[in-house]
Amino acid sequence: MDFLSLSNKKVFIVGGSGLIGSQLCNDFYKFGAEVIILDKKKNKNYKFFNINLEKTDSLIKQIKLAIDLYGCPDIFVNASYPKTKDWSYLYFNSNYKVESIIKNINDHLASYIILSLEIAEAMKKNKIIGSIINISSIYGLVAQDLSIYKNTSIKENMIYSAIKSGINGIGKQICSAYGQYGIRSNVICPGGIENKKLKKEKIFIKNYLIRNPIKRMCKSEDVSNLVLFLSSNSSNYISGNLITVDGGRLAV
Repeated sequence: MDFLSLSNKKVFIVGGSGLIGSQLCNDFYKFGAEVIILDKKKNKNYKFFNINLEKTDSLIKQIKLAIDLYGCPDIFVNASYPKTKDWSYLYFNSNYKVESIIKNINDHLASYIILSLEIAEAMKKNKIIGSIINISSIYGLVAQDLSIYKNTSIKENMIYSAIKSGINGIGKQICSAYGQYGIRSNVICPGGIENKKLKKEKIFIKNYLIRNPIKRMCKSEDVSNLVLFLSSNSSNYISGNLITVDGGRLAV
């Protein structure tokens, strides 16, 4: 892979202080990229811009300020997961709340759409041959399998797939509208991500791995490796794709 082509490239990573985001920061830095984290939580090892995805009414202003401060990125990765406090009102039952649906779509999906559009416009204006990569989920491609959640403390979510499907859609739309300017747009759809909290959910993991040919959860480096590829010159004719990183989960 031509990861050396990432040297001296400017990369914005939204959610760069999170599980996948932290992995991305370290891996981009290893290959010589200039890393800027856009998040609420600061990482002292990298340049940082405080951004609040829940304030969608000021999100355009926020991203423009980040560009003014650091310059337009060559690579933009959104690995954020703006989960609101009222997430628990979105299970498949009669207790769901309409306002919770609206808020989560606004914070999660709308923030992805706004940032993708603003970055694409900035790349176009600055004549940057850029790469936009949004992190979605396999549940943007298929519905949640409710049997995986049975007898576990992890709950399904009826709006999650709709949000992730929307992220997949804007990724394709950016490809269609901005490809003529040399801007590529791809979406990565990981399977269940391994993390400390999930390791305690033995039944959930067992249920999930029954349906997974490779028999392990997705790791943050699995996602990062693909992001690096889609950011590099090795992928300069790849755009508009929804790429799964799921160990074959959707193949069976």
